[in-house]
Amino acid sequence: MADKKTFGAGAFFTAAGAVIAGLGVLFWIFGLQPLDYLKFLIGLAAGGAVPGVSLFVMLRLQGTRMERTFISLVLGMTSSVLFYRLAALAGARSLFLLWLAGHFAHVLFRLIKNPPQGRDFRFSISRSGVVFIMLAVMVLAVLVSDNFRNGVSLPDGSLQYHMHYLDGFVRNAVVRELSHSVPPQMSFAAGRSLSYHHAMDLFAAVFYRHLGLEVPDLLHRLTMAFFFFLLMGNVTIFMKRWTGRDSAGNIGIFLIVFCSGGFGFLCGLLTRYPAYWGKLFYSFYFLDMVSLNSFLPSIPILCAGFFCLMMHLKNGEWKWLLPAAFFLAVIADYKMTFAAPVLGGLGLAGLFSLIRHRDIKLLRAGVLTGLMLVPLVALALSLIHI
Repeated sequence: MADKKTFGAGAFFTAAGAVIAGLGVLFWIFGLQPLDYLKFLIGLAAGGAVPGVSLFVMLRLQGTRMERTFISLVLGMTSSVLFYRLAALAGARSLFLLWLAGHFAHVLFRLIKNPPQGRDFRFSISRSGVVFIMLAVMVLAVLVSDNFRNGVSLPDGSLQYHMHYLDGFVRNAVVRELSHSVPPQMSFAAGRSLSYHHAMDLFAAVFYRHLGLEVPDLLHRLTMAFFFFLLMGNVTIFMKRWTGRDSAGNIGIFLIVFCSGGFGFLCGLLTRYPAYWGKLFYSFYFLDMVSLNSFLPSIPILCAGFFCLMMHLKNGEWKWLLPAAFFLAVIADYKMTFAAPVLGGLGLAGLFSLIRHRDIKLLRAGVLTGLMLVPLVALALSLIHI
C-alpha cells in the first residue's frame, strides 16, 4: 500500500482556503472581480453541493469521502439544472427557489442532528494523491495559457479571442438567450428554437440571470474550471473502484485529458509528420474541452453513471440503480450524441449478461435508463418547432 501522510482538521481548512483563495487571485488577474468570484462559490454551493448532498443522503448512498463529494456535486448539478429547466418551461421559475430551500433545510437538519466531528476533516495524501495534484496543476497551467484569456475586456472595449473552435463564443449568445427564454432561440435565426442540447449553457445562465455574473467570466473561466474539477474527480473515483488501484485514476485522467482517450499521440511521435491527433496537448478531445464543447461536462456525468452502475452490479443494491440510470439518461441533455451509444451499449451488454450469465441486473439498468430517457427525448422533440 502507498505511504500516506495524515493531516488534521486545521490542515484541511488551511489547504482548502489556500486553493480557493489562490484560484480567486488567478481569476482576478484575468479580470474577475473578487465579489463575483464569491457569488459564484455561493451559487455553486446553493445550487450544486447542497442539493447533491441532500439527494445523496435521501438515497442512502455510501462511499468514501471523495466518492461522496464528486457524486454529490454531479447529482446536485444535473438535478438542479433539470428542475430549473422544467420550472422555466412551466413559467414558474420561483419553484426553483423552493427546490433549493427544501434541500437546504434537509441538509441543515442533518447537520444539527449529526454535527460533524474533527475526525471527519482528517485527510491523508498518498503517492497517487501527489500525482493527482500534479495533474491538476498541469491542467490549470494549460487553461491559464490557453483559455482563461478568452473574453477578457481589452482597453478599446473589445473582447480578447483565443479559441481553437467557435463553440465558446457561440455559447455566449445561447447563455444570454437562456436567461430569459427556455428553450433558447437560435442566436443566428431569431424565432426558431434551438433543437440542440443546452443543459451546460443553462447551468451558466442561472448564474448570469440570478447572480449577475458576466457570461465570458462564467464560460471561459469559472464553469470551465469547475467542469475540469468534476472530470478529474469522477474519472478518479470510477477508475479506482473499477480496478482497485489508486494509480488507475491518474492514468485515466492523463489519457482522457491529454491523450485523446488513448495512446494515439505515441503513434504520431513515431511518424515523420505526426497528424493533428498525434499532438499530446492539442489532441482532438482536449481541443473540444478547452473550446467549451459540452463534451467537457458530459464525461464526469458519464463516469458518475458508470460508477453508480458498477456499485449496483457489485452488490445488487437498488439504491445505486436509480442514480445510475438518471446520470446515463440525463447525459443526453448535455451531449445528445452520447445517448445512442450509452443506451445501445447497455442494451447489448445486458442481453449478453442475461444469456451468458443469467444475470438480469445490467439489462434492468438499461431498461430503467431508457425509461428515464424517453421523457427527455420527447420533451426535446416537442420543442423543436416552438
